[in-house]
Amino acid sequence: MDFKFASTMLVGTAMLAGCLGSHPAEPFSWTVEADGALLHCAPQDAKRVKARLRDLSVRAPYDGARIVVMRADGSFAFDPCNSFAARPPLLLKGIAKDALEAAVPADFAVEPSRAEVTFDVEVSRIALDCRSEGSRKARVSLALTAFPRGGEGRAFKSEASADAADGNYTKAFSQAFADALGKAAGDFTGE
Repeated sequence: MDFKFASTMLVGTAMLAGCLGSHPAEPFSWTVEADGALLHCAPQDAKRVKARLRDLSVRAPYDGARIVVMRADGSFAFDPCNSFAARPPLLLKGIAKDALEAAVPADFAVEPSRAEVTFDVEVSRIALDCRSEGSRKARVSLALTAFPRGGEGRAFKSEASADAADGNYTKAFSQAFADALGKAAGDFTGE
């Protein structure tokens, strides 16, 4: 085989495979943060309990790093340009603990056997809501389940959204998550 022909074939094959062509842009990676300004704080005079966060789960299809987009026709899409910096179950667990520490008058630095109440958080939706024309909102739905020691669990469901029209998804998802968890924690403490 002729060297010139072989090198031409190699370059042609590489170009067809996309090796020498342009690469698609990397997606933007967003996070969710427990910003003190966003957190709902428990009243200072409330009785403190010993508590722990046992589990945080996120339902499919919202449990992957790619941001789910809710469309007007009822279908979902995965945003090719925006994703979370980590899968939501990993991203949200520490933030949920911080938010609960602020919203529930509790000491979370206890061993599991000493906890008076144990919390589980199940996020049933964390998505970009684009169902209304010209509107983009970060939407979070969740259930905070409280298990008092020796008692049955009780779920407190909540949903919140935050405007994401400016494209700052970290800010929007942080606000929506903090609001949803704050509402559920407020229902728990208001019992």
